[in-house]
Amino acid sequence: MSGIMRDDGSPFTSYPTWSNVSAVLSSQGFPASAILSSNSFPFPEGANSTLRIFNLTSRVATDVMFRCLAQSTAYTAAKNGVFKSVYSYEFDRAYQIEDWSPNPPACEAPVTELYPFGDPNAPFYKCHSGELLSVFGNTIPQGRPLRDDDDIPFSQFIVDTWTAFARTGNPTPDEAFLMARGFTNTSKMVKTTGIWEPVNAAKPMLKVLDVRGRGKMEEFREGAQCEVLGQRLDYYDS
Repeated sequence: MSGIMRDDGSPFTSYPTWSNVSAVLSSQGFPASAILSSNSFPFPEGANSTLRIFNLTSRVATDVMFRCLAQSTAYTAAKNGVFKSVYSYEFDRAYQIEDWSPNPPACEAPVTELYPFGDPNAPFYKCHSGELLSVFGNTIPQGRPLRDDDDIPFSQFIVDTWTAFARTGNPTPDEAFLMARGFTNTSKMVKTTGIWEPVNAAKPMLKVLDVRGRGKMEEFREGAQCEVLGQRLDYYDS
């Protein structure tokens, strides 16, 4: 089982200090000419050029540092039968750890009147380490306030999913197991998000990890972008 955060590379880029997009990309080691001529990385809209460029470099950084090769790893392992089953995921929900939140406030859920601790359903960068509180089930022990009614059930679902995989090799928890232990929140999440299917090399899919119906099986992401970056799906199989 392997995967990434949706914006895993965001902390490893930075807010630009000038507005020349090509120069910013090149300064961070990205192939600026290929990216800008491909039309696969459309320049985000908005009035703030700094945030627009950061959005672009965050996307590129995530693809080239994390997503493309993670997906190639899962695809290659599935195609060649390296493991009995391969499961791929991408977190679309995040809660950044308090002592490491680069490029503030990019990785933090935006604070609103209705969500004084941040609205986890509003747009923000789902950064590297943003899954740790959920995976280890330690949001409260780490002193982080609950942002909404989904923080705890989501973490319970993730913990039960990870332990199901460790116990059985299948990340979808057994319903009878959940019922016997009264794990009703996870039972509801499994029914909402569906079965986590293994990667099929003929049509590779990943599990989107999120709440409120947004968690589901989905085709591997950013295929065209990965090709532009020289990290095709068969990168490790060629």
